[in-house]
Amino acid sequence: MKIHILGLNYDPETIGTAVYTTGLAENLVSRGHQVAVTTAHPYYPQWKRRTGWPRWSYHTKTPRDGLRITHCPLYVPARPSGLARILHYLSFALSSAPRVGWSAFRDRPDVMLAVAPSLVSAVTGWAVARLTGAKLWLHIQDFEVEAAFATNVFSPNSHLGRLALRFERWVLRRFDRISTISQPMLHKLREKGVSGDKTYELRNWANIARVSVLDGPSPMREALGMADLHLLPQIEAVEELVLPSKLTNMLASGRPVLATTQPDSALAQEIKGAGEVTPPGDAPAFAEAIETLLDRPDLRAQMGKTARQHALDRWNMQAILDGLENALQDLIHTHPHSSQHPADHPNTPETN
Repeated sequence: MKIHILGLNYDPETIGTAVYTTGLAENLVSRGHQVAVTTAHPYYPQWKRRTGWPRWSYHTKTPRDGLRITHCPLYVPARPSGLARILHYLSFALSSAPRVGWSAFRDRPDVMLAVAPSLVSAVTGWAVARLTGAKLWLHIQDFEVEAAFATNVFSPNSHLGRLALRFERWVLRRFDRISTISQPMLHKLREKGVSGDKTYELRNWANIARVSVLDGPSPMREALGMADLHLLPQIEAVEELVLPSKLTNMLASGRPVLATTQPDSALAQEIKGAGEVTPPGDAPAFAEAIETLLDRPDLRAQMGKTARQHALDRWNMQAILDGLENALQDLIHTHPHSSQHPADHPNTPETN
C-alpha cells in the first residue's frame, strides 16, 4: 500500500501524539508499505521553535527506504489558548497544503490518513484525496471542540461554539473510516452521528512485550516495585471520557486491578476477569474489596494471569498494527470512493 500520513506532531518530539504517529509510520514501512508523512516542525511540549530548525522553510528527509518525511513551518504561540491555538492549527493547514498536494499527486497514495488534532488540517487531506482518488481515514486522538468547551475557550451555545460543532460534523461526514483510541471515544463518535461501521478502535499501544513477568524472586521485581494489587480510583463524571493510560502498565505487570467504576462502564469491561470494580465514591465497598483480594492469593494469581493476557492482546503494538494493516487493506478494497459521499448526493442512501 501507499499511505500518506498528515499529522501535526512527529519525531523528534518524544511525547504525546508524536510517539504514535511516528510508530505507526515506521511500522507500516517495516511491513513493506510506502509511507509519506507531512508534519510540522517540532515545537511540543515546550511550545517554542526548536533550535536548529528553520523558521519559515520546509525540511524533507528520507531516513529509510519507503519513508519520506516533510516538516512544514507553522505559527507557534507562546500561550496556546483560544484564538492563538486556532491560528496555530490554521497555519499548519495552510503551510502543509502545497506539500501534501505535491506529494499525493506524485505518489498517488491508496490512503490519506489524517491525525486529529487538528481537524483543520484534516480538511487539507480530504481535499487532496478527492483530487487523487485516495481513500480517507481520520484518526482522532483528541476531540478538540469538546476540549475547547471543557476548558471554557468558548461556549457550545455561543456563535463560535455552534460554528465549531457544525465544522466538526462536516469534517466527520467526509471520511470513509474514523478511528479513535478507546471505546468511550468510539461511543462519542456515534453520538456525533458517525455510523458504527465507519468507526475503528486504534489504541495507543505500548511495547509491553519487552517486559517479562517471571515466576519466583527476582531483583527486577523489587526494582519495579510490583504490588500484589493495583488500585485505580476514578471519578464517575469522567469515567466514560477517558481510558486511564496507567491501566496498560497495571495489567502488563501481571497483577489484578481494583477500580472504582460502574459495572457497565468501558473501564469495567477492560478489567473483566483481571480484577474487580466497586461503585465510585463507595469507600466501604472499596475497602472490603481490597481486603477480600489480599486474603485470596489464589484469586489474585488467576486474575493476574488474565491481566497480563489482556495487556498482550489489547495493547501490544504489533497486534494493534496488525489489525490496522488489515483494516487499511479492507478500506482500499471494499469501500466506495471517498468523493462519492452522500452529502454530495442528497438523494442517494449512505453506504459505508
